Amino acid sequence: MFHDLLKGFEDYAKLRGYVISFSIDNSSADKVAFKFTLNSSGINVSPQTVRRDINDYISKVQKGESLDEMPVVLSPEEHAVVLTSMKNRISFLQHNYNLQKNAAEFYQKLLKDFPAQGMLPAQNIYLQAGERNQAPYYNALNSPQAIQGAGNRLIGNTLDPD
Repeated sequence: MFHDLLKGFEDYAKLRGYVISFSIDNSSADKVAFKFTLNSSGINVSPQTVRRDINDYISKVQKGESLDEMPVVLSPEEHAVVLTSMKNRISFLQHNYNLQKNAAEFYQKLLKDFPAQGMLPAQNIYLQAGERNQAPYYNALNSPQAIQGAGNRLIGNTLDPD
């Protein structure tokens, strides 16, 4: 989710008039680093502007604020495409967040209520061994030719044991 959130900032920056590329570096053990690289196309912006914009972007995502008031610096068609893509990404992130939150709450409640419910006793299973644990005769009328027992032979509609 964090990766998708940061990829969404690429679209946000594009709506603001500049182009950035997002990359991840996991070369250090137990650490993940990320960086944004300003591309030469688009308007030139300072690192402070990028920092302010990423803070605005994260704030808007957290609060669920509308992005419709973004100034149009691209062509109207491209602006609409990028804005729609960004809205879809944010909606996806919000739904995934809610799914994970609900699942975590469910498992916490399940574990919390587990001692109160107690453990159920184990089911008793009885196994019998030997040849005569089944009836010697089985009438298979109106059945799809069921066969039961060992060493049986069919005589009409009645199974006869050997």
